Amino acid sequence: MILLQSLTATRWADAFTDTTFTARLMAEAMPVYLQKSRWFGAKNARIKSYLVEKVLPYYAFDEHAYLVFIEVLFYTANTETYFVPLKIVTEKPDDDRGIICQLQFEDEEYFLIDAVYDTDFRDAIFRDILNGEEKTVGDGVVLFENGKCLADFDRYKPIESRLLNAEQSNTTIVYNDKYYLKLY
Repeated sequence: MILLQSLTATRWADAFTDTTFTARLMAEAMPVYLQKSRWFGAKNARIKSYLVEKVLPYYAFDEHAYLVFIEVLFYTANTETYFVPLKIVTEKPDDDRGIICQLQFEDEEYFLIDAVYDTDFRDAIFRDILNGEEKTVGDGVVLFENGKCLADFDRYKPIESRLLNAEQSNTTIVYNDKYYLKLY
């Protein structure tokens, strides 16, 4: 497993201000992770580079993640953009499909994961949708809108979420075996 050490950032909240860390993440860890992700559409393409296009901090309840847009540049000069929410955890997840790499900030080690594999992150997204939250992220705003189907949802009912394991070009999160959220 790849271990990335931040040279200037001393905590996760500052990770994307460290240009060396970001460059190594995109050059070493992210290509390996994207190539093994079922939704990554460029598995057989000749890729020139992976770049962080935009990073938006996401805070909800006790969750701190980054909503990251990754630009994949091909030798043909075409590009594709992929959305990958990132989060760090202190313990190795049971489901290692979401592990991108190990991180080290000062003397602490973490696992950088695709946040959709984290139940707390998935549930925070759903709570934001239920509550119709509007969050300022970076220089923009993310609106979490719910439709008519959630009008009668019992907000005291526990949220159960899981990833749909199907071959598709997106990530689908299933909530309470009734509601679906697709991330592209």
